Amino acid sequence: MLKTRLPVKSRRYRLLQPCRHLILLLTALLLTINMSPATHGDGNQLLLQMDALTDPGSLAVKLQDTRAAFSTSLAAKLSVETQRLLGAYDGIRAPSPVLQDALLTDVNRLIQTETLYDAQQFSEIELNEQTRALLEQHPQSGDDFIRLNRFLLAAAYPHEVAAPDAQPRAAEAKGIEVCRENLRQINVAIEAYRGSEGNPAWCEWLSALCPNYLDQNALLCPADATAGNPGVFTDGAADPTLPCSYLYEARPTEKAGLESLLAREGNMVPLVRCQHHRLNLSVSGKLYRNGPQRGIYTLNQMKIQLQLDGSGDLSAQLKSQLGDAFLESPAGKELLQKLSPLLPPAPQPQETSPRIGEPMPELALTDLSGKPVTLASFRGKVVLLNLFSTDSTACGTALQRLEERLADVDAARVQAVAVHAGETSVQAIEAFQKEHHLSRLPVWVDKVAQRREHLNRDAAGLVTIVVAADGVVEAVLTDLPSVLEKVETFIE
Repeated sequence: MLKTRLPVKSRRYRLLQPCRHLILLLTALLLTINMSPATHGDGNQLLLQMDALTDPGSLAVKLQDTRAAFSTSLAAKLSVETQRLLGAYDGIRAPSPVLQDALLTDVNRLIQTETLYDAQQFSEIELNEQTRALLEQHPQSGDDFIRLNRFLLAAAYPHEVAAPDAQPRAAEAKGIEVCRENLRQINVAIEAYRGSEGNPAWCEWLSALCPNYLDQNALLCPADATAGNPGVFTDGAADPTLPCSYLYEARPTEKAGLESLLAREGNMVPLVRCQHHRLNLSVSGKLYRNGPQRGIYTLNQMKIQLQLDGSGDLSAQLKSQLGDAFLESPAGKELLQKLSPLLPPAPQPQETSPRIGEPMPELALTDLSGKPVTLASFRGKVVLLNLFSTDSTACGTALQRLEERLADVDAARVQAVAVHAGETSVQAIEAFQKEHHLSRLPVWVDKVAQRREHLNRDAAGLVTIVVAADGVVEAVLTDLPSVLEKVETFIE
């Protein structure tokens, strides 16, 4: 019997061997499929991966900020667990992997199922051409629906969420972790200073924290090429005692304005800013990046209470209560405009608006060194006068595209110039050039913001005045496709 069973057993074993191998192979294949990212169609490829959250800490803080309408709306759509994790986040250290995973999961769910666009919430946020084109199509589902939501997130959180077609921007974040640690130390030092006996108020300058509460090396951002001298882009805001890279919002000229803003807006108001990394330390000690969300500080969302005496000089009263720096800010200028009927009439400037078919009026312009420059120096050439603002990302993108196209144009026939409209520092303009990789166009400065007065419009992006070789205004263009189409006519 043993001899008859053994062959049968051996044959059964040989027959089962291939089956075992097949089962193991199928099992390994299934495990591989389950462990791989989902790739079923282009829609899944459009979903955010972890590296698309370029600054999850800043995103988490902005989702905590109830002043921002879009952030408030988005946070309300997150799962209960994610909202709990957000509420526990301290806003200064890196978010936990659990919080980052929860944010990624919820945001991916929302961009597939929710329409994120709201006209009112995005009224002050610049949208690129692709986003506007997708909005006009009104997608309700599918790849374009997801792609539109991705672009909207990137527009609302340009430093926190990458657009679906974005290239890595490693250079932009160079030294940012050191900067974060500096701001964390500054926050600890400010709390210690204000908690010490006899110092209940804000210190006058950050340098007052050194050396008792802070090592002065923490005042230097690694991205600050000026090594703290002047360190900041804002005129008149450099620390007078020590080299300092950071803009302090409680400095003497700003203290009253900060306290007034703090009373209205709450402790998410920025106290210290790094203009090099566009990173803010709020009064509450939380860190977040700049971006369109700064629109929440504009006047139309503030309720300003002023004690005004109609018998006195209204301008002087506003300065004493709000400070010069506030009045020079966008919100301050808007306030002055609203109160202008109560102010003495300002002298009317001479009419110099460019009119098509008439000679281009001379503008009061300087180069970046402060030397006066004139359009007359280009007489005999067609001039493309490109008026831009460093506050506009759309301007940077348009100038970059324009520079690339002008490489094929004969410089003896056509001259393009970039003109910054409004008061700003040379450092801010140079930082804007670096950010948008601009190197070919000469840059001039129009300190009295003739971009607004001359065109009598509130254009959000680049404005290009085409001046013919004889100095006559040929066209005024306010969209990039029209400018590029005009440039094509100069290419032989």
